[in-house]
Amino acid sequence: MDYREEHEHFVSNLNGTTVLEVSLIGATASWSVFLHFTIAMCLLSDRKFTTSFRFFVDFMCLVLPILMCTTILSDHSVALGCTMLSVSAIIFIRRSINNSKTDESIDWYKVIHKPMLDTKHYFISWFRAYTLIATALTILAVDFQIFPRRLAKTEYYGTGLMDIGVGSFVVSNAIVSSEARSKQASIR
Repeated sequence: MDYREEHEHFVSNLNGTTVLEVSLIGATASWSVFLHFTIAMCLLSDRKFTTSFRFFVDFMCLVLPILMCTTILSDHSVALGCTMLSVSAIIFIRRSINNSKTDESIDWYKVIHKPMLDTKHYFISWFRAYTLIATALTILAVDFQIFPRRLAKTEYYGTGLMDIGVGSFVVSNAIVSSEARSKQASIR
């Protein structure tokens, strides 16, 4: 087989995967945001860290899980999600126990709702960011053997992660359009 035939075989006959699997991989974004929120509010808020360390934490909490879930851990997305939620819960509970021992009174309502003062804008920001991150990662990874072929764009019918990405990209741009915000666009 020459290169062209190998490539055609590699990208043909793609029927996708189940909606459940795509949903679990998509839920990784929510789990990542929860993990990042927990680490940022419970560990990073007390101390002054360098920008490079904060970038490292952001990468490890936000980008790496979606990268792993779409490549080498694609068969274990439930385990990855449970691990991320468990780590978040352990950090949160440990912080609560440590604060109760030191008699520091923490207003958990303020801690939890502080980043949610403008929930609509936070959701839009996170949704658009994750749409761009997942789109970039899947577009780059789809040409390599490590990317599961069942998650690639389907050829005729079915559901793939890249098919959902197309719809997410449309939605992420639609929610910030001037029509969605009921504002008049000035055309000159």
